[in-house]
Amino acid sequence: MKKQQLYAEPRYDGWEKGQIELDALRQAGAHLGARGTCKAVVTFLEDHCGVRWFLPSPDGERVPPQTTLSVPRNLDRTVVPVFAYSHGRYPYGVGTPASFANNFRTAIKIRSYGGHSYYSWLPAEKYFKDHPEYFALINGKRTADGNHLCGSNPEVRDILIREIRSEFDAGYDWVQLGQEDNYSRCQCERCEALDNYRDQSPPDWYEMYDQEGFERLARHRCERLLLLHKAIADACRQSHPSKTVHLLVYRQTLLPSEKFESFGDNVVGEMCNINPQALLPWQGKVRAFTCYLYWFDITLGHGLGLHTTPKQAAARIRYLRDWKFIGLYQIPDTNWGLSGPVYWTIGKCLGNPDLDPDKLLDEYCRGVFEDAAPAMRQFFGLLYGREIVPLERYSAADQHVLHYPPAFVLQLEEPLREAEAAAQTERARMHVRLTREHFDYLKHVSFMLVAYQAHQADPSEANRAALLQRRDAFENWRRHIVELDDAYVARWFPGNDQFVNFLTANGQNLYYRPWRERREQVRRDGCQGQVIGFAGPCLIREPFVLP
Repeated sequence: MKKQQLYAEPRYDGWEKGQIELDALRQAGAHLGARGTCKAVVTFLEDHCGVRWFLPSPDGERVPPQTTLSVPRNLDRTVVPVFAYSHGRYPYGVGTPASFANNFRTAIKIRSYGGHSYYSWLPAEKYFKDHPEYFALINGKRTADGNHLCGSNPEVRDILIREIRSEFDAGYDWVQLGQEDNYSRCQCERCEALDNYRDQSPPDWYEMYDQEGFERLARHRCERLLLLHKAIADACRQSHPSKTVHLLVYRQTLLPSEKFESFGDNVVGEMCNINPQALLPWQGKVRAFTCYLYWFDITLGHGLGLHTTPKQAAARIRYLRDWKFIGLYQIPDTNWGLSGPVYWTIGKCLGNPDLDPDKLLDEYCRGVFEDAAPAMRQFFGLLYGREIVPLERYSAADQHVLHYPPAFVLQLEEPLREAEAAAQTERARMHVRLTREHFDYLKHVSFMLVAYQAHQADPSEANRAALLQRRDAFENWRRHIVELDDAYVARWFPGNDQFVNFLTANGQNLYYRPWRERREQVRRDGCQGQVIGFAGPCLIREPFVLP
């Protein structure tokens, strides 16, 4: 197989065009395919040596001291994974022992673009100058903005077919096929004649079932995209009958075509909405399902807060198993201080969906926090005691106050302080500190937003002074995070890049920008008064923009 990147190069002007962390790009392809020996080794180390990989950091691994090792003479175990892959972001690294132990692995030689292959196959910077007719006619003008294509153009179809075939020829068994993000339809006469789809706001609530949106899409299906993808899949069936087209089922294509019965058995659908109402219409339309999960995407409204609990995560894995999903694309990689037990639970349940999340949480606390485990177990018990409900029509600020009101934050503070006092080893103290760093984000933002609400209701001098005091406290904490020592971060703060980028993005789309490229400038220029979050639903503007 010739050397290729597994993922398309990310572009820093938008997260929708770059869908994998940069270290995966650097190691692209090396971890693809079945790695039975790797899984066998880590399974042996877990089952018979007690080794655990809790966090993706030097001290996140736990190797219990043993003077003897006992292994049954008749040891003969076969491990059959429930899912063929779990990738996207690799929270435990790419092809590491921790990634295999925690079931973040890709046993298929898959060419993924994080959903959107058009950008790589027919990029505007390569084709628009000489062939503007390849691109969408919008408001009477062919435009390269957004890389939107004229799907009815036969040359566009042929280029897409040529490009996907070249990926199969390179040795990939699955290749992803998906339209550009934030799709805008071509308004040329040929495209418009294919359907009555006119951008009627397709369903866009990824974690919810949007009844109105689905009914609207059912009346105005985007046949132009479905027909184009059907033509590409059929061409691949002829040229590469043993290969699989991995079809993005997303927004405009969330409902199947009414003009043909099935995409065929060489197509697997990557579902971006996993509700039964979204899955049932696709039964029999594709060979199998995989899913694109948004449950940790910090560019959405939950931002750096908790996105799910261990019990909810385990239930979702069981749900996917029961619906016979065979692969997951997901995004867990940032908030280890609050979500570490969630990531651990997901990893273990990917191997066995019937594991008890409470027992997994107990094991995580004992293995990570040592003497501080009882207090940290109490902390996480409170934190995870309330289900996280997606509220995607709410602003990020409103969601934050709803999920972390000051009274609840103060409840969490007590066991966390007990854990800080109980931690005896450097390892335990530093892992408690990681939770403290993330918890302090919740605390400072909550107190600041509530003070802002009080000031809005009564703009008195006293309320303004209280608001500015809370905002200053947040700014002091943010400065502390920005200036964290590199050695400390490397050893004790996994996910720091995205965390600090979120705090200093000032509304720019910097998710994929390595923090090391921005660090010195941010430290030099400062970030006081800047809004937090990237452009989009995660952004919190007030009270930072107040004079």
